[in-house]
Amino acid sequence: MNKPTLTKTDNAYSIFTFDRGRTFDSGQEYVPNQLKSTSGSGYEQVITISKTRRYIDARFRHISKENYENFVGFMEDETVDWQANSFTFNDEWGVSYEVYLVLDSLYISMNKNYTYNIEFKMRVV
Repeated sequence: MNKPTLTKTDNAYSIFTFDRGRTFDSGQEYVPNQLKSTSGSGYEQVITISKTRRYIDARFRHISKENYENFVGFMEDETVDWQANSFTFNDEWGVSYEVYLVLDSLYISMNKNYTYNIEFKMRVV
């Protein structure tokens, strides 16, 4: 099994490799991007705004402080800028995805032994 990595051309922290971690299919892996409305006469209309969105969840436990700081540096770099630009995520099986960070899903906590837990969701392009 490979270690998960994040890559982006011209990013100062690329190729960023996590010490350890796992990725999971999201609880809502595929989400259609549609609007549904009902007219006054009861006629229903569905409008597809864009293709169905796919998500991947990532959980990284007991990450070193250095690894945590490099993750933040990778995300803050102007080539990624958190959720503004896409980047490449390579999972532990070596599969590559072009993704965007879903910023609302980012959760970082510090453990008693000064290691970090990082959880986030990525939207596959």
